[in-house]
Amino acid sequence: MSFNQTSRWLPETERCNRLLAHYRRLLDHRKAQSHADLNDCACASCCSYRPAEIGPVGRRSASKPWVKEHAIDAITVSVHDRIVAAGPKAVEAMFSASPVFHSFRCKQVEEGKHYYDLYPTSVEGAALSMVDVGQAMGELFSRLLPERDARAVANYEIHFLERSVGDSDHLSTRGDDGLSPLSARARGEPVRDGSSDPLWHHKMINLTDAIKRVYDGTNIKVAHPDTGYRRHPELSDDAIDISNSKDFWREDEHAIIHVDEHKHHGRHGLATGSVIVSDPNNPLPAGMTQVTGVAPGATLAPLRVTAPQWFKPGPVLVSSVRLRDAVSFAAKRNLDVISMSLGMPFKSRGLQEALRTARSKGMIAVAAAGNYTFAVDIYPAAYPEVISCAALGPDAKPWSASGYGQHVDLIAPGHRVWVATVTDANENITRRSSGTSHATATMAGVACLWLQRHGGRQAILDRVPASFPDPGFKVQDAFVIALRKASQNTPDLPQRHYGMGLVDVERLLQLPLEFV
Repeated sequence: MSFNQTSRWLPETERCNRLLAHYRRLLDHRKAQSHADLNDCACASCCSYRPAEIGPVGRRSASKPWVKEHAIDAITVSVHDRIVAAGPKAVEAMFSASPVFHSFRCKQVEEGKHYYDLYPTSVEGAALSMVDVGQAMGELFSRLLPERDARAVANYEIHFLERSVGDSDHLSTRGDDGLSPLSARARGEPVRDGSSDPLWHHKMINLTDAIKRVYDGTNIKVAHPDTGYRRHPELSDDAIDISNSKDFWREDEHAIIHVDEHKHHGRHGLATGSVIVSDPNNPLPAGMTQVTGVAPGATLAPLRVTAPQWFKPGPVLVSSVRLRDAVSFAAKRNLDVISMSLGMPFKSRGLQEALRTARSKGMIAVAAAGNYTFAVDIYPAAYPEVISCAALGPDAKPWSASGYGQHVDLIAPGHRVWVATVTDANENITRRSSGTSHATATMAGVACLWLQRHGGRQAILDRVPASFPDPGFKVQDAFVIALRKASQNTPDLPQRHYGMGLVDVERLLQLPLEFV
């Protein structure tokens, strides 16, 4: 879920303008406050400034103190040859003419696609804001894309200078979910951050082998509104609850991606679904790293509500209608957990009512706090009916692109988590990926383990004292009470930004059931 990690631009800009307007409102509000120091800003939902010790490398502009700036190393652009009639030379000429970039290089060519690294003019001086980057890339892509080629697509990915464990000046990215190859990887540089262990995120939340032998989410059903899914060895037929699956995007019976659809469709749903339910015993081709879900015994009910479209990544919503319908569908089918690795920067009364109905039936709802959204409220995560998840990495520090702020309830592993996906050539692979989407999937799996530990959703409902009004709401309330006791903050995970902090699953499953 990200506004800035990748963009797909076409001449039609109506939906793009809606998202850009959101950022303009944010900047106008910050400017109107005239804060001398954003650290002292009381508007936590809009103006909170991430302190340097826990945020991305960067600084505030002297002329525009309300704009958070970042040290950008490079911007990788992937361009299909077919979008420019004159070929790659015309693309390079346009890059050379841009005043924002002092140089570029073509680092890779594959299957008619060229990858370029663009280096900002200000890399050693004043840093660029995300708005500056968005405007510069928008101008470039508007020249690159021919007016009549409605299929033309170009992507870009931003690489930030960050400090990483074991590597003093490691170049990292702020989101590699379905994007072009990373600059560091393309140069053959090693990534020494602990993520080579495909089970690092289990160890981070203290999900031990002893727990796995007893609890795996058996008999728990997870509603999964996302981009649908693709067939993959890591997501076996046994893991999919096909009877409760539905495609709200194409109004189809099941959420599996059709063979005639774009190769990018369904990747995000496949990746997040694998974090929840992938079975470590799935047979895989030789050389493929095994992905192990947090709750491999649970079943996934894919509900397709979105897809990559034009400039927009799949997890970014521009309408709540399909998600609202999917939540209502899940409530009617009496599913147990709803994992929402997607979001939008605006409220929806209909969606919130659907979530209240789901909560009243005892469902546990978790959602992503957002990527590149900083302290901006993202919905449905910001609703009080939902548990909002931020993301951290294998160094136990917050992922620099994760949403944060008062609307965040906790933080979970989400940066460089191993997931299942497919290549552009439709080959099944596993790889590391980043996003609050994966943190949300991790916590959805934890919710499955907790429900199984206490006998399931209905067993918990039966134990709610009759004196409580709205007993269905007490299921998630009891889960949150346990999370508060089993989670902790550290200096790197302050409560004002990351709520309850990081959960200890072993401690969580030892706690008795409490409703107050």
